[in-house]
Amino acid sequence: MHYHFLLSFSAAIQSTFSFKNERLNKFQFTLRILATDIAAIYYSLFSWRKSVPVIEKGKGNTFTFHKNGSYQGVFFMIVHAMIIEIVAVHVIVSNFSYNAAWILTGLDIYTLLFIISDYQAIRLSPVILDSKGIHFQKGIRQYGFVPWEQVNGVNENTKTPKEVDQDRQAIALALHGLEKEPIPYVIKLKEPLEIQQIFGFKKIIESIYLKMDEPHKFNETVHSYLKDINFND
Repeated sequence: MHYHFLLSFSAAIQSTFSFKNERLNKFQFTLRILATDIAAIYYSLFSWRKSVPVIEKGKGNTFTFHKNGSYQGVFFMIVHAMIIEIVAVHVIVSNFSYNAAWILTGLDIYTLLFIISDYQAIRLSPVILDSKGIHFQKGIRQYGFVPWEQVNGVNENTKTPKEVDQDRQAIALALHGLEKEPIPYVIKLKEPLEIQQIFGFKKIIESIYLKMDEPHKFNETVHSYLKDINFND
């Protein structure tokens, strides 16, 4: 079961457009690129009446990672600045070229929709832990699923934000304000795992850095699921 829009859409593409001919399978990459655009349109224009998914008690747990900290303030600041910029650039450029002004305005509006859709996707797509593993979607930037059998454990993170950024075999489920804050936890995987990124790209990861709104509760919940998996084994 997939809880998030992009992972569900990607799974549908995989099952519907799988062919024996490898050349035809390249069509999947084109569809994954379109998935980003579709998600941008959906989240920016059609998701405002949607609510955060509610998991039945005992079936799973949801954790957000956008409420604490100053990310929300930075988002509204960027949107406000972009709206002013769109109007100003349009007025200035239209003095020289009417067509160029509208082209630039269209590109700026498209960028603004991406920023809004990413925030909406973050708000509506909490990290979900269930009996199978970790389901995540970081805005429209990254998404994937990590089965518990692949999780080596969750530990305190000793790396600085700069060192985390330099870790090319990892992703960070963390959002920052104007200054990057330390990320408290890291999940180490038993073997490399493939996740999906924006515009159809893929990435192989070995670690996931985590900065949840309820870090201690998240840590305890992960440990409880891992205990259950080890007990059943």
